[in-house]
Amino acid sequence: MSTDPMGIYSRDYLRDDNGGSHRFGGGSTGDIVKTLIIANIVVFVLQILTTRTVPYQTPAGVFQVRESLVQNWFELDRTRVLQGQIWRLVTYAFCHDTLQIFHILFNMYILWLAGRRVQDRLGSREFLWFYMTAALLAGVVTILFDGLVGSRHVVLGASGAVAGVIIVYALTWPNDVWYIFGLIPMRVIWIAGIAAVIDLYPMLQQLAGNPSRDRVAHATHIGGMLFGYLYIRNGWQLAGLFGRFDPTSIGRLFRRKPKLRVYEPESPPVDLERRVDELLQKVQDQGEQSLTQKEREILMEASRRYRDRK
Repeated sequence: MSTDPMGIYSRDYLRDDNGGSHRFGGGSTGDIVKTLIIANIVVFVLQILTTRTVPYQTPAGVFQVRESLVQNWFELDRTRVLQGQIWRLVTYAFCHDTLQIFHILFNMYILWLAGRRVQDRLGSREFLWFYMTAALLAGVVTILFDGLVGSRHVVLGASGAVAGVIIVYALTWPNDVWYIFGLIPMRVIWIAGIAAVIDLYPMLQQLAGNPSRDRVAHATHIGGMLFGYLYIRNGWQLAGLFGRFDPTSIGRLFRRKPKLRVYEPESPPVDLERRVDELLQKVQDQGEQSLTQKEREILMEASRRYRDRK
C-alpha cells in the first residue's frame, strides 16, 4: 500500500515568517480550511473505529488481517475506480495512514499554514472548489501514471490537494520566507521547486523501469502541483465554471427557508470607494504589511459590499 506520508509539505517542519492572517479575499479567515481539517480528522477517527480483523485468503493459506471499513471504501484503488467507483478520486484525500499519526498531522499543518492565506485571496467558495478539484485531478494523474508503470498500490492522503495549495501560494507570494525545521529560512518558491524535483525524480525512475523504493505517491503530488500551476497560469475561476452551486452552503438546504424578501443590495458610498483606492495604492507603494488593523477592516467591508452587488 502506498500511503503517501511524504513530501516536503507533509514531512518537514515549516513556519510562515509573515505572521498573522491577510484578509483581502472573500470569505472569513479559516472557515473552509478549518472545515476541511475537521473533516479529515473525523474521517481519520472513523478509519480507526471501523478497523476490524478479517480472514484473507492467499495461495499459502488463510491469514487474519486488520482492515478499516471506511478506508476500504474511500482509498484510491485504480482497479475499483475503473470498475465505476469514481468517488474514490476525491474521498482518498480525506483518508490518512492510521499507523503513522504524522501523516495527517503534517498534511493538516501545511493546509493550515498555506491554506488560510490562499483562501483569503480566493474566497471561501472558490477555495473549496479549487481544493476538491485539485484532489480529483491529482487522483486522475495517479490512476493514469500507475496504469503506465503497472503499479497496483492504493493511495490515500490529502497531500495531492495540499500540494496544489502550496503551488498557488508560492506563485502568488513567491518571496515569502518559511523556515525549514524552524531554523533554515527559504523563499517559498524555492520550497515548491525543491518539492517538485523530489517528486519528479522517482517518477522518472519508474518510467525507466526501476521500481519505487518508498511508499510515496509522487504522481499524486505532481498532479496537484500541475493543477495549481495551471490554475494560476490561466487565471481560472472554478466557482463561475461550475455555476451558481455553492458547496460551502449545502447545510442551508436543511434549514427552514425564510419568507421571500426582495431587496436591493447597497452600493459602496463614494467616500468608501475613494478610501479603498487610497489603501490599494498604499499597498502597492509600501506593501501589505504597512496597513493598520483599521485599514484592513475597511478593505474587508468594501470587499463584502462589492460581493453583495454581484
